[in-house]
Amino acid sequence: MAWIPRSKCSDGGEFRPFGLWIDVVNGYLYIRAETGVWGDQSSYAHEVHRFSGLTTMIEVMQTFTPQAALGFRVPVMPEGMDAADHFDTYTGPLTKPLDFTQAQPLACDYPSAPPAVGDYLSVADPLADPAPGTGRYYLTSATYEGMTRYGRKTTAGVLSGRDPSFLPACNAP
Repeated sequence: MAWIPRSKCSDGGEFRPFGLWIDVVNGYLYIRAETGVWGDQSSYAHEVHRFSGLTTMIEVMQTFTPQAALGFRVPVMPEGMDAADHFDTYTGPLTKPLDFTQAQPLACDYPSAPPAVGDYLSVADPLADPAPGTGRYYLTSATYEGMTRYGRKTTAGVLSGRDPSFLPACNAP
């Protein structure tokens, strides 16, 4: 770790960071620091500062590439599960609210062997661009040991997983 000089605080004390680590599962940055006044009568404290907002490794974050493909890196905990045996990707029309019973399979049961954390998986998107004024969503579910999950929802302020029974059986062409 590189030396980071002390910084003056508004109260006349000093702040000296000396440890830094990232929690990739929950999306936090931690900085361990000493704060206080150094001198003949030193008084200081060790503190750990936590910063939130980094991307978590729980969610499947899809990206679109110009080669008509969707892709993502396998997260540490796909949809909060310990691992994933396979993924299924669906698409459907943008409506308010989204109706996942209208989803159509785009790619099913991939990859052929359970993926490793960090593997980059991609799915071809053979669909034509949507008509002006319309759009479509893409959704990837993760399955591990027979349990399927695909995102979260909030009902009356309570966060829960989406019900996988709303998705049609995945039998992509």
